[in-house]
Amino acid sequence: MKYAILNFALLGLCVALPAGAAETRVDRSVAADPHGSVSISNVAGRVEVQGWDRPEVQVTGTLGSGVERLDLLKDGSNTVVKVILPHLNLSGDSGQANLVVHVPTASRTEVSTVSADLSVHALQGVQSLRTVSGDIATDLAAMECEIKTVSGDLTVRGVAQAAPLRVSTVSGDLRLSRAAGAVEIVTVSGDLALEVKPMSSLRVRTTSGDIHIDAHATRDAKLDVETVSGDVILRAASDAGFATEVNSFSGDISTCFGVRSERNSEYGPGTRLRMLSSRQIALESGTVYIAVADPHAPGTLSVQTPFGTVEHIGTQFMLSINADSLDIGVREGSVRLTTGAGVTVASGESIHVDKLGALAR
Repeated sequence: MKYAILNFALLGLCVALPAGAAETRVDRSVAADPHGSVSISNVAGRVEVQGWDRPEVQVTGTLGSGVERLDLLKDGSNTVVKVILPHLNLSGDSGQANLVVHVPTASRTEVSTVSADLSVHALQGVQSLRTVSGDIATDLAAMECEIKTVSGDLTVRGVAQAAPLRVSTVSGDLRLSRAAGAVEIVTVSGDLALEVKPMSSLRVRTTSGDIHIDAHATRDAKLDVETVSGDVILRAASDAGFATEVNSFSGDISTCFGVRSERNSEYGPGTRLRMLSSRQIALESGTVYIAVADPHAPGTLSVQTPFGTVEHIGTQFMLSINADSLDIGVREGSVRLTTGAGVTVASGESIHVDKLGALAR
């Protein structure tokens, strides 16, 4: 089998495929800058990127009959790997290419696909990963990483070393483990399972996706979560305290403190909850149900409201707040509302506080 080797002003190799070939194997290499950049693009199939200690880029794998050629080009410190499809595909093949690309481990790596799945391993440089519907799995290093997809699912594994991470997806689910530092996640309907330890900042925005967060906050860390109808489960710890804001219009909110929001009216203002520290919660609107993990440890949790602070005294209780009033209902144990002279609400009791401070049982 003969290949047409074309010479360019750029140093590179272009592998042209003979007509009628069902599948063609490729094995090509080009010298590369150990600290340069590598750009990889594919449409369909699969791309696996592996870091190694050689100063070269190697591409192996197979090209389907719908692929016109594979370009492997070098321009200074930049190396390009690109799957080229014909303008008119008469083969009926979708143009799939299954590639394994070895790159210098410190390379800045950019990968773009349409429906091809993508996996990245053993890289120490900056990563920029984009796909439309392909799934992405990557191992993070202590460097910046940006991931964008429309409907592909994401699996991201860190090494518990701080590095900026930005993820944007429409409907793909995200599973993030052992991330650290500053993380920003934006999604529409994808579900999120996030582990960030240690966490300096975590910002999450979603419309209807459910969010599970397991985090350990550094000093002065910030956690900001906002959802329209997705449920939020938050487990967060801190050695020095941290600021947290969790907002949901109609979804439920639960935390490691035993705090679970109750859904308001479909047209209600939603629940607005902020964690001020590991022992303090601020409820600004909506309804929460609180079941303290250790009901026999009084004074371990307090909830700040515009109408006063509610301190648990070994209890399970519910708070509902709007612009005009606060309602407290105690299922078990008792709570104390520190407003005016203060009042204790015992098991089976409820109390109503209006905006003028008047109490009614």
